[in-house]
Amino acid sequence: MTLILCQECKREISDQAKACPHCGFPIEESFKLKSSNWPPTVTPPPLPNLDHDNKNFTTGSSKTEKSFNFFNLFWIFLLIFIISVFFFNSSFEDNTTSESYSTNNNSNEKTKTSTSNTNEDIQNNKKLTKEEKSENAQLIEKDALIDDQLNEDQVKVVIAFIRLNDYKCDSVSSMAQTRDEKTIRVNCNNYKYKYYINDEGGKWTISLSS
Repeated sequence: MTLILCQECKREISDQAKACPHCGFPIEESFKLKSSNWPPTVTPPPLPNLDHDNKNFTTGSSKTEKSFNFFNLFWIFLLIFIISVFFFNSSFEDNTTSESYSTNNNSNEKTKTSTSNTNEDIQNNKKLTKEEKSENAQLIEKDALIDDQLNEDQVKVVIAFIRLNDYKCDSVSSMAQTRDEKTIRVNCNNYKYKYYINDEGGKWTISLSS
């Protein structure tokens, strides 16, 4: 005989009873079947798979070993790189030192050569200066009247401009500039030829004096 609970009063009664002796509540067959299964049986959870855990542990340890090996290789390559860079820099500095030494020697030789050349150039320049002075003396007559506003370079330019326009001017007798600085009066060859050099808005023109 199995005891079951009454649906009405919740007291224990026999599963053979057709009605509850305590409250008179009729007992159905379906309720008897349900109550016979009370209390319910609990199925225990499955045991852990030790083989699977061992595989996971082995896989994790292998991954750790791989990462550890990769880390070691990284540091080894880094150390090799630093050593190679150090030796390369030292060899480069040695080459640079030797090249700078040879460059200094060459520059010293060039300096000596340039010094001698400079002395020669100074002598040549002195000769040219004397020749230019003699030429200027020939261009400008002895008693020539030259405006103070005009320098030697401007005198040369004016004479060159006159000759460029196929006019004759072997020597300057006088040269003066007007107040507006737009016209230059020139007398050449002992006042034999007279010219006017006019500045017309940046363009020079030449005309003969009557």
